[in-house]
Amino acid sequence: FPAGEYLCNSAITVGRGITLQGPTPPSAAINVEQVKTTAFLIHNFSGNFITFNGSDVPGTITGSGGGLEKLAILNKNGAANSANGTAVTVTGTSSTDRATWVRIIDCEIARYSSAHGEWTWGIDFDGSVVTAANGGVRDMFVSRVRIASDTGATGSIRIYGAYNVFLSDIECNLTNGDILIS
Repeated sequence: FPAGEYLCNSAITVGRGITLQGPTPPSAAINVEQVKTTAFLIHNFSGNFITFNGSDVPGTITGSGGGLEKLAILNKNGAANSANGTAVTVTGTSSTDRATWVRIIDCEIARYSSAHGEWTWGIDFDGSVVTAANGGVRDMFVSRVRIASDTGATGSIRIYGAYNVFLSDIECNLTNGDILIS
């Protein structure tokens, strides 16, 4: 994505190893000047925003790889102190139809402004629906990411039924900046 604001009115589903990438990493102090250098994906509807699910070619694990890089992912839907949807979900439906090797690098996940709703979760690694042996989602990498989760959010990162999840240089910011592992 070139620098600018992209108002999204429906969900984005990535079924194979595709990386959504902006030109430069956003800074934690999002402002009008950054529109000149940063790509802002703005969630403007009710529900989850970006889902990696490995569904492109059933039974072939073509959903491997891909991710997000150098993007600001902002929630503009809902009112202050309320949560609406998950910014990024990594999931699957079987041991061969699941997202693996997803990378989220140099991203900012937050609400659009203090007048807008927050994310329920910033990132949700949910492998619970992959029930086959060697199930779950696996091999996820998150680095140099800030997730702002204030009083309306449930938390910043949820890891459920996921294996080999590598987190480094993560800032889970504000009141509910929690990481839940189960």
